[in-house]
Amino acid sequence: MYSTNRIFRTLTDNSKVHRSQSLSKRKKRLRLELLESRLLLHGGGPDADGDMGVCMCGVCAACTGHHAHGDLHEAHALFAPGTSPEYVELVEARAHEQAHINEAFWKQHSESQLAPIAHFQFDDGSRWDGTTQSGGGLGQGDVTLVTWSIVPDGTNINGFAGEATSPSNLVSTFRGIYGIANNPGDTNYFGEAWFEAIASSFDRWGEISGLSYIYEPNDDGANFAYNNGVAGIRGDVRIGGHTIDGNSGTLAYNFFPNTSDMVIDTADSFYSVTTDNSLRLRNVIMHEAGHGLGISHVESNNGSFLMEPFINLGFDGPQFDDILASHRGYGDALEGNDTPSTATSLGVIGDGQLVTIGSDGVDLSVSPTELDFVSIDDNSDVDYYSFTVSDNASVDVLLDPVGPTYNQGSQGGTQSVFVASAQNDLRIEIRDSNGTTILGQADSGGLGSSELLNDLSLPGAGQYFVAVRGVNNAAQMYQLELGVTSSAPTPGVSIVESGGSTEVTEDGETDTYSIVLNAPPTSDVIIFTNPDGQVNANPTSLTFNQSNWSNPQTVTVSGVDDSDDEGLHTGAVSHTIASSDAAYQGISVATVVVNITDNDAAPPAEELYFSLQQGSILDGLSVSDEDIVAWDGSNFRTVFDGSDVGLAGLEIDAFDVISDVGILISFSGASGDVDDSDILYFEATSLGPNTAGSFYWYLDGSDVALTRNGEDIDGITLLNDGSLLLSTSGGSRVSGLRFRDEDVVRFVPSQLGSTTSGIFQEFVDGSDSQFGLADSNGEDIDGVAVKDSKLFLSTRGNFAVPGGASGADDDVFVFDTLTNSYDSEKFLNLSGDDISGLDFPGVATASSIGIGNAGAFTNPYVDYDQAPVKIGGQRGGDSGVDSSFLKPDLLRGKNAVQVPRSVSITTAEIATARDFDSFRDLFARPRSRMLTAFSAIDRILGDTTGGKIDELTSVLAESRSSTRGDAAETGALKDRAIREVVAEIRGMLS
Repeated sequence: MYSTNRIFRTLTDNSKVHRSQSLSKRKKRLRLELLESRLLLHGGGPDADGDMGVCMCGVCAACTGHHAHGDLHEAHALFAPGTSPEYVELVEARAHEQAHINEAFWKQHSESQLAPIAHFQFDDGSRWDGTTQSGGGLGQGDVTLVTWSIVPDGTNINGFAGEATSPSNLVSTFRGIYGIANNPGDTNYFGEAWFEAIASSFDRWGEISGLSYIYEPNDDGANFAYNNGVAGIRGDVRIGGHTIDGNSGTLAYNFFPNTSDMVIDTADSFYSVTTDNSLRLRNVIMHEAGHGLGISHVESNNGSFLMEPFINLGFDGPQFDDILASHRGYGDALEGNDTPSTATSLGVIGDGQLVTIGSDGVDLSVSPTELDFVSIDDNSDVDYYSFTVSDNASVDVLLDPVGPTYNQGSQGGTQSVFVASAQNDLRIEIRDSNGTTILGQADSGGLGSSELLNDLSLPGAGQYFVAVRGVNNAAQMYQLELGVTSSAPTPGVSIVESGGSTEVTEDGETDTYSIVLNAPPTSDVIIFTNPDGQVNANPTSLTFNQSNWSNPQTVTVSGVDDSDDEGLHTGAVSHTIASSDAAYQGISVATVVVNITDNDAAPPAEELYFSLQQGSILDGLSVSDEDIVAWDGSNFRTVFDGSDVGLAGLEIDAFDVISDVGILISFSGASGDVDDSDILYFEATSLGPNTAGSFYWYLDGSDVALTRNGEDIDGITLLNDGSLLLSTSGGSRVSGLRFRDEDVVRFVPSQLGSTTSGIFQEFVDGSDSQFGLADSNGEDIDGVAVKDSKLFLSTRGNFAVPGGASGADDDVFVFDTLTNSYDSEKFLNLSGDDISGLDFPGVATASSIGIGNAGAFTNPYVDYDQAPVKIGGQRGGDSGVDSSFLKPDLLRGKNAVQVPRSVSITTAEIATARDFDSFRDLFARPRSRMLTAFSAIDRILGDTTGGKIDELTSVLAESRSSTRGDAAETGALKDRAIREVVAEIRGMLS
């Protein structure tokens, strides 16, 4: 084959890696979209002589929307100067009609013979995706080799633009114009002027882009435009000609890839003018070849481009916009320099020498002698250049995005401003001789800005690399300047961080930096790495000598994995030098700052729980006096919604959240089964805005002499030794002790539940001088919580305590038991909302506030009342049923009271449920009549052996499946009850 590309490059030297794809799979594109984000490439205007020709590209909306690739075969006509618009429209209509007539024919052909389609736009898919020389799987930015051939006269050409079908007579026509240089019957056209004009047209596209056009001297005369190229048989692009519409009118038309065949009107006298080295023929060939690359028409009111719809003889060949389009599709003329091993060599750059690449990509107009155009075609393209310095030197590198600013728009469309110098944000790197170690980089500017590396010291003589890359998926021409200044080596140490920074994680991800000397030493130089407590560095020392001083040595950095939540934080590695070389003694070495990503979760925000004496709105959160609210210092949230469990109308006077599912609660003004001197245990199945669960007896105040009105409990804290800190609303006399409403007492239980016993001890005398709370109603403690060594307190009214702290009933203040003093700042101020209960969730540590285990406190257990706890009505009595021993912080009672509190199943009904049928009937009732049957189990299993457990389990499962109407209401409750019942039974039998 004969190569017409004067800068011909081989595939192995410059091709990008291609995806494997059979040529038989190549498809035509019905629509050829925009190049990058730009409008259609464009130009316009008459030539100096006023001659104009129009290349029309019509296609109907129905075809663009409904035909698959290859369904249409529509010609793209270029018209001679003076052709009327009416005639242009007629020809396009005929061509379009012919495409529909031929549609059935195209569908009969294999994919390897798909027809070209009409519509001049350009997108990444408009380019060649496979050629005979480059293979298949080609994509945006890939180097491409395209073969072309001249069809022999007599080759049949259909009337794709509406003309009559007739044989090609291109060769005889052009020999008639230019003369015959060879034997008339010879198919060797080399040396003939018309052939050289066509070859030079393809050459020009190859000079300025990543394309290589190769002449295929063979063409078998196969049916025109129906057959793809085959090596040694025919070219990828085939050129033929016949009469299209006679003199004037249509000059030529062309198809898009992967056919890209070209038809010239041989009856048109336009080509008989051969001045300016056959400029007319060449500009037509180059224009149509542009379509054959996938580039469409554009228009501009202030620029002139080859691909404008009007033939323009005021310039020669592709202009700036045309070249940029080819770069987007096929890369620049140096394409293939995407790795250090294939870098474009700039040779040896001496002292004071300046080398420039890309100097021609700055102007809108381009002369046919300009060749120096380089670009980044997308955000994955990297251009590498190598250069060599003969001794120690520094380098200055300037990277400028270049290109003019001009208006552009699609043919017949609206034009807009296109800023060619601001399409891709570029960056630059200088790399060491290994091609990977980055010695310096610049990426400080944004889109359209220059990048500069100034006076970058190179480690020594040798080869280095410049890498140019972009951030955006767009084609950007650029100009690169390198200047070298040689310098005598100066002793020093250079550190280069990989990627420009050092980033590690506490869970094992490491990073590296390199250290190298700037000048040879006279004796060994040892550099020690000194990491701080946040990082590790390996090795701990590096040794440089006269042989290896210019070879960078690597330090690997890792993060210290501690348990502290530090978020994104930093560490550092400093360095010290030891050497007998006086020039290196005392030299300062830079410290490497290390960015560390933590792997420890942030601790949850500390929350204070509280209740109010009356309803309120807290930062948009509606709170009632039967609710418990959490505050993390900034935000409020609902922990316990009392109205969900039947407490509407009651006020929570004191509480202690002792676990994720357990809350101790005392109510103000309660009556009936529950008194305001009692404490209930609420076991939750859910908390928050949708609260659900069961109430159990925890402490019966009447059992331990809390019977008077002033002995109502208004403060609770459970300590981890099992004792309780309590506050009462008024004075109290219990266990021979007298307490006031400003005091806090300690209750040490020996038994808890419906039968309560234990002793009271003094804990806080509020009127003591250290506490300073007066015997007045206002300084009554009505909220107490313990955290670490501190007591958190709230009072019924205004307070003023030693140390200057003062406030009202909506405040929380703090007393430190270690210092025996108040904190100067209040912990919380709700501004008018009276606090009734306080707590920090969890069980408080007794030892932190100086309390030891009580001698009288031995294994308290919970004995729950067998009757339902009714909140309101008359107080019920104890049944005396003795449950299993359970510690207070592991409460799991026998007789859960379900809410809402209007439970109608009676104790008598449970007592009669002595057989499995009656137990099943009782258990299967709707929720409004449900009472979990823990007490019935004792009766049913009074004389049961281990074998009965399976029978009972079966009954429970049957009762669950037999309930239909109330399944949605009771299903979740019964599932939980079954699990607890079975677990309880197994525990009893064991």
